Amino acid sequence: MQRFHWLLALCACLLLPTLPAAAGPNAATTTTGPLGEFMGMVVRDPHYEWKTNAAFPDGANRAFFDALGRNLEAAGVRWVRIEFFAEEFAEGNGVDLRGRVNVEKYAYFINEVAPRHNLKVLALLATPLVRQRPVGDALRFPDPEYDTGEYINPERLEDPLTINTADYGYVNAYMHIWLDNAFTIAASFPYVRRADGRWQGIAAYEVLNEQNRYLGGGGRGLAPLAVATLQTKFYRTFKINRGPSWSRFGAWVENVRIITGGLHPDRCDDCPNRMTDRQYLDALYKTSAFQTFRRQHGRYPFDGVGYHPYAAEMRNALVPEETAYADLYRVPPRMQELRQVMLANGDATTNIWITEIGDRGAPVLPEYPSTATRIDNERRQADFLRAMYWIMWQNRDYVERVFWFKYEDFAVPADPTQTGPENWGIVRLRPRDAADSCPQPYPPERRTCEYDADGAVWRYKEAFRAYQDIARNGWTIHSTYLPLSVR
Repeated sequence: MQRFHWLLALCACLLLPTLPAAAGPNAATTTTGPLGEFMGMVVRDPHYEWKTNAAFPDGANRAFFDALGRNLEAAGVRWVRIEFFAEEFAEGNGVDLRGRVNVEKYAYFINEVAPRHNLKVLALLATPLVRQRPVGDALRFPDPEYDTGEYINPERLEDPLTINTADYGYVNAYMHIWLDNAFTIAASFPYVRRADGRWQGIAAYEVLNEQNRYLGGGGRGLAPLAVATLQTKFYRTFKINRGPSWSRFGAWVENVRIITGGLHPDRCDDCPNRMTDRQYLDALYKTSAFQTFRRQHGRYPFDGVGYHPYAAEMRNALVPEETAYADLYRVPPRMQELRQVMLANGDATTNIWITEIGDRGAPVLPEYPSTATRIDNERRQADFLRAMYWIMWQNRDYVERVFWFKYEDFAVPADPTQTGPENWGIVRLRPRDAADSCPQPYPPERRTCEYDADGAVWRYKEAFRAYQDIARNGWTIHSTYLPLSVR
């Protein structure tokens, strides 16, 4: 019965923007207009497009990111999320960056493409930021089981804090590497206004990703105290207590936003009593790290709370389905419950950032007539997008922006006529021609040259046009007020 009521409410919400207006004094029309910075998008990470185009031997695939920028602006995107990675492979250029971040991979997109197309950058700093460094590096992880360039188990974030540093206070080896790489990124991309009036650099940082059910963890989560400690050290060091090495930073840090990692909406399997996302957020608020910071500064150490309200993950179904469209009714009450956790902890001023939300839609491909039947699949994805943005717009008093997941389909299937789990994008990019060599200096099995080197779009899906319409026009809401007889 509860599901039935929510479905009725959702249907009413979805129909509301298109109801015809009746003439007369009881009719009203409201136009929201462009949604501006409410509109975000998760996009192709520059890390994967490094040296994928022989026309640019210096590394940055300018053609790919020029096309990306044009399409994002055309869609009405205002914020983009990209992820940073520590290096796994040495490139043979005389500098071994394994375990460190090669900031050159990201510079063209952040410093040139994003300002040109009025895009603000949210940088995701998650567990791929921590890989083993070479022998002799001062921050080489002490555990001998890790070879240089190897990904370090995220649960080492929970190790005791035994290393006393000048910049961060007490940390463990995992935190030390993460913080060093994070601040290398921040120092490389200051958020400043250029001479042409456009903003350049990184506007916001997201600390970790789905830490309550981390990627590759099989349902496990990271201890709330360890997560809160890392968040607090990053925020405190960046915004308040800058250490001896902070001469590379300036007043521009006040323009930067720092948010918590987007929580997964499912349970943390190895947390006490299998914490829900709401319980995990409450546990974060109640950690000694957050509470101490709040006593000292009158606020919590973040400027936004990240969340990923995937409706299908709220379902806890045993059988995965292609779409979560039928589960949209679960999202509004979950958002309200999350907000209540924030309010119960005295946090009425921080907003929620939806840093991922999406649904799949297999594309119709003109070269393959057999895919024409997918038009309903594409429309269902577009309808999901419209519904989700409408739901979030109704909660804009505490939802600050929404990042659709994602711009491009994860990959191009070997058989384009087949559907699969990779169809989350609002576009399908053209696959790389078999004759087009991949110049990446990595082992063949780890190369990332699956797309056309120029980033050409194969199919702009219905979801692209739906996003574009919402971003440009918002909603025109026609309402008819019927006279009510009160006895």
